Amino acid sequence: MKLDGRKYSVDIPLDIAVDYPIGWNFERALRDFIQNFYDEVGSNHFAEKCKYKYSFEKNGKIKLSISICGDGFSYELLSHIGASTKTDDVNTIGKYGEGFKMACLSIYKMKGMVVTMHSQDWMITPASYDITIDGSSVEMFGYHLDRVENDGNTELTISGIPIDKEYSIQNALLEFFYPENQLFLGKIGEGAGYSVYGRSNAIIPCGQYDPNLNGVLYINNLARGRLEIPLAVNYICVNHSDRRSRPTLNKFDTTRILYHCIEKWDADTSAKVLRLLRKHWSEQHSIKKNYDTNYYYICQLVRNIVKDKTIADSFKKEMEDVCYLEKKTRDKARNTIIDEALQWWMTNKGKRQVNPIFRLLGAESIVDTYLAQNEEQYRGLRADEEKKWGMLTTLVTYIIPYISEDDLPKAVIDITGNERFAPLQFAERVYGGANKSKGKRYKIRKLVLKEADFGKTSFNDTFLKVSEAVLQTYGSSRSEKYNSIFTALGRFIMIYDEVISQVKNKWEEM
Repeated sequence: MKLDGRKYSVDIPLDIAVDYPIGWNFERALRDFIQNFYDEVGSNHFAEKCKYKYSFEKNGKIKLSISICGDGFSYELLSHIGASTKTDDVNTIGKYGEGFKMACLSIYKMKGMVVTMHSQDWMITPASYDITIDGSSVEMFGYHLDRVENDGNTELTISGIPIDKEYSIQNALLEFFYPENQLFLGKIGEGAGYSVYGRSNAIIPCGQYDPNLNGVLYINNLARGRLEIPLAVNYICVNHSDRRSRPTLNKFDTTRILYHCIEKWDADTSAKVLRLLRKHWSEQHSIKKNYDTNYYYICQLVRNIVKDKTIADSFKKEMEDVCYLEKKTRDKARNTIIDEALQWWMTNKGKRQVNPIFRLLGAESIVDTYLAQNEEQYRGLRADEEKKWGMLTTLVTYIIPYISEDDLPKAVIDITGNERFAPLQFAERVYGGANKSKGKRYKIRKLVLKEADFGKTSFNDTFLKVSEAVLQTYGSSRSEKYNSIFTALGRFIMIYDEVISQVKNKWEEM
């Protein structure tokens, strides 16, 4: 074996060729070295027991030391591929029994760096040896073993590390889940299979950079994904199927796994996180696959909260300034009311509209509020008003060639006189069919009038008001089609002046 120009014997052959195509970089190898110490002492004692420090050598290179006191390793487990005591332990990261060997081989192949591992009364150093296979010499990998005094410490050192690896060394511990991690800011909650912490202002060192991804998802104690939610979440997956390299997860897998984790959260943890996501409460469901939305997380958090009546009742106080619009179903009549309620809310905006799931926590229903105000604000037409309304609608459809009886809205009387209602407030978009061939775009369902609109001398004003409202089947007063037809209305009035005068006289007689 060659090591810094010196030759040593190989005491522990591993039967791995030095040119075995392992592709780990320095950061991946360092992570695996740290993992062995992390698994030995556990997440709750990692910061306390594990000493992690580095210094600069005279040649300008870096020397890194990782050590723990009072815990010992068996070098025999480090000598066999697949040998591991952690295969079925969900609280540890390692389980394949090859990480330490592959990390040592990767560092050995990088040249210039030297790894030593000391525990109990032994110390091993990566080494190589030659064997002859089918008449050819093959360089194989193994360890040189020295017997040393047992000082009660277990320590791994890497010397000769290039100076450009300092940043990786500084941030390597952030890859692991433990309470003292610099990325964490206070525990939010924990339970069977999960732990949730807030996020500090420390920057996440990750190639998957995105300023919106300021949270971290740990899976079985190892950082694996980035989150839009400013949290550090550890999910213990008993049956998690994973590649040995444990790569950074894509957005789809991160979203999917975090959702499964949230399903396990208790009501208290869910309530705290839901408050952090307050600005996202309005996000709605999309029929398209969208992994940038917090909609699905929010729905599950609310479901978690309602399982605890005390916490749910407490959260209801935060629903006083929000409202929701129920989803449409196959009930056409109800859908019409939902459309009306939405138009009413847009005209009279007050409370903020949020995800319909908040109905479970007592958020105000836009539809219910709208219907309640309708009962107080509107009334149907009286018999005399109904006759005058019939005269008006017959006249409008007679003189305007673009309007049919299907275009006529229902009329109601506003008894408060406090608000002005735009016709399109009670309109729905019309697509396809016969209406499309006529160029119509809206169906006006309801027209709000006042009692004064049916007065003896109000015919002219009411006639124009109804005509204007009906013409908005072609769009708002800002649309080109509406303005074109409304301009033509003057010509129609002149053509049918005699008919209009007859209806006006009859109106006044009534």
